[in-house]
Amino acid sequence: ADHALLPGTAGGRPAKVVEENSPTPAPSQCTADKPTLVPQRPPALDQLGIEEAWKISRGNKVIVAVVDSGVDGNNVHFKNKNVLLQGYDMMDGGDGSIAEDPHGTALAGQISAREVEGSGLIGVAPESQILPVRVHVKANDKAEMTRGPEPTHTAAGIQWAADNGAKVIVVALSSSVDNPSLKSATEYATSRGALVVASAGNLDPQNPAKQHNVPQYPAAY
Repeated sequence: ADHALLPGTAGGRPAKVVEENSPTPAPSQCTADKPTLVPQRPPALDQLGIEEAWKISRGNKVIVAVVDSGVDGNNVHFKNKNVLLQGYDMMDGGDGSIAEDPHGTALAGQISAREVEGSGLIGVAPESQILPVRVHVKANDKAEMTRGPEPTHTAAGIQWAADNGAKVIVVALSSSVDNPSLKSATEYATSRGALVVASAGNLDPQNPAKQHNVPQYPAAY
């Protein structure tokens, strides 16, 4: 377990669903069979000055790989909008556009979600394209780590993304254990001209000093 990769905080799912006219969605309201969108604009867009960044670039056709749990191709912010490219599912075969765990979909939404009427969500690079690379099934599956995040699959996913056109490779996973395969994959991707963006880890509210001054990999490469 010490060698397991832990998922970074991905925030809410794209296109959260709520009861109609509800100003603040409750967790029980967010179900796939109630497609009512959240109209609020994500505060991070203003906090990070994203609109100023859009004056320089909106990420037009930049390919961003999300090496994670897959991306739900039926999400309203992606479907029929030329967002998702044909990726790779290392776990079950396929193109990566399936997600039992919403972590990868949430990441993809933060990056590349297209505007949808009735929803305030838009990605920070709303003209980019997502290359989904599914390297685990459930982000917190510790009962069977062969299906949860682990370094070998993640490293292979990074390398596959680099070989298949990704200019940015997002790896929202982290471990305090230096792993040779992760290091090699990160260096390989860099040599191919890709930028690997990885999680610095989540702060444990029960032990806030736990991760201070502790390198997290692959971010530390």
